[in-house]
Amino acid sequence: MSSGLKIRLPYLILAAVLLVVEVLIGAFVHDDFIRPFVGDVLVTMLLCALVRVIFPNWRYLVPCVLCFSFAVEMVQLIPIDIENAVLRIALGSTFDVIDLVCYTVGCLLFFIGEKTLKRI
Repeated sequence: MSSGLKIRLPYLILAAVLLVVEVLIGAFVHDDFIRPFVGDVLVTMLLCALVRVIFPNWRYLVPCVLCFSFAVEMVQLIPIDIENAVLRIALGSTFDVIDLVCYTVGCLLFFIGEKTLKRI
């Protein structure tokens, strides 16, 4: 197995697991905590893992994913009617400052997880 694949495979597996968890949360969880908050934490971790698969050594990955997540949330301040259901779900429809906190927590957990695993 090439060293590039060794680096990327764990992130690809993590991304796949997080995607499955996100889909399960979206399909079966209809509460006031897991779906809105845990889902937002996990989605930034999912984005970090996906980007890490493409750019395994990019040192600015976490801050860039966080900025991207914040930008998507800020777009929700603009009153636009999105017809496409998938796009509407992906972008969200209402701005919430708590979402920014959740995105930050997700990125921090990913960053801490990476640093911890690299030390092992």
